[in-house]
Amino acid sequence: MAQWERGEIADRVAASVPVRAKMGKSLGGQPSLGYKWCGNQLVIDDEFAPIRKLLYELFITHKRKKTVANLLNEKGYRTRNRSKFSDTTVGRLLRDPMAKGERRANYTRSLGDGKKWELKPSSEWVILPCPALVTEEVWNECNRILDVSEKKHARLGPQAKHLLAGYVYCTCGTKMYVYHETKSNKISCK
Repeated sequence: MAQWERGEIADRVAASVPVRAKMGKSLGGQPSLGYKWCGNQLVIDDEFAPIRKLLYELFITHKRKKTVANLLNEKGYRTRNRSKFSDTTVGRLLRDPMAKGERRANYTRSLGDGKKWELKPSSEWVILPCPALVTEEVWNECNRILDVSEKKHARLGPQAKHLLAGYVYCTCGTKMYVYHETKSNKISCK
């Protein structure tokens, strides 16, 4: 009976999440850098909003996440939890549509094992308006630059199947590979 009740409670909580999201209420957690909750309203945080705006300006100028992170850190700026900016943090903030005035809610789900998350189908997302920090043109330009950079640095071709292939040398001095797929997948010299 207790197990059934636990399942019922979980279902009711899950059903209330999209409803709360459509009402514009907080679903828990911190809002994106540059924003804060004031009651049930998402408002611009005067302490961090200038940093978020500067992040977009620097990225349009330099076009590199690591450079932007280093410049922000050199100027003494820190994230909300007072840690230094990293290229990963800069990339995540640049991709977040909240800066252009679009707050996404109910768009991820936890896989339940630590911090792994996956995107829900876009039909389940709730998109709400919020105060914008940058114009849509600035946000689109930054994301275009990110798309070009990611496409340019994408790995080409299939990844190696055999860990040491190409790194191990034969006694004759040539690199060894797996030449024929067999059950043993032996690395051998030509």
